[in-house]
Amino acid sequence: MNSAVSANSRGNQSVSGGQDFGSLLQGALNNVGNTLSQANTDAVMYATGGPVSIQQLMVAEQQANIAADTITQVDKRIVSDYQTIMNMSV
Repeated sequence: MNSAVSANSRGNQSVSGGQDFGSLLQGALNNVGNTLSQANTDAVMYATGGPVSIQQLMVAEQQANIAADTITQVDKRIVSDYQTIMNMSV
């Protein structure tokens, strides 16, 4: 095994100092969830007269929309690549 690559307890390989793919994906999903949650919080605060301006609300909503669209595209790409690999003959 290359010294720059190590195996973790689940058998996944990761580059030294880096993350395995599952951890990276989980982090991205958590970030998307946080972005969506913040947009929802801002919408509720704006609707109830809280200290959120319409500009802040629109920016938060756009960030949430972009994050959701991006994770959807990543999901589609992962599924497509998985299907391509599974259809390869050995």
